[in-house]
Amino acid sequence: MMTASWVTPVSTEPPTVGVAVDKEAYTHELIKKYKQFTVSVVEDVELLWYLGSTHGKEKMKNVEWVDGEKVPSPIPKAAVGWAESKVVKEVDVGDVTFFIGEVVHWKAVKGFGKWGWNLDEVKIPLQKAGRLFLVPPCKEIWAKKS
Repeated sequence: MMTASWVTPVSTEPPTVGVAVDKEAYTHELIKKYKQFTVSVVEDVELLWYLGSTHGKEKMKNVEWVDGEKVPSPIPKAAVGWAESKVVKEVDVGDVTFFIGEVVHWKAVKGFGKWGWNLDEVKIPLQKAGRLFLVPPCKEIWAKKS
């Protein structure tokens, strides 16, 4: 488990997600070896901070986790949603590898609907700097039809 600053949807057909992982990270070694990963959505900033500031295998002993249904990569038990992915492409970009994974299974425990996450219900923290996190306001603005 690790926190990642650079995670993005890549394609809807097939459903794919991408994540940039530092080449020195233990998670990088595991993704290279097993060719799979999960992306989890977690609301708990203490858990995010712990996972991002603790390195190696030891952190697994202090976090409750479950295996995915299609990919046995760890998912924090506190996750409100996740995407289980199998690596389809690796892009070497400087000090990171950008792994692109086809989503083979996903689940949202709460707050997910037709248009994605309901940010009034799910408080997805974004790291601003160090221990400072922001929770985006939930004002939706629709673009006018042309």
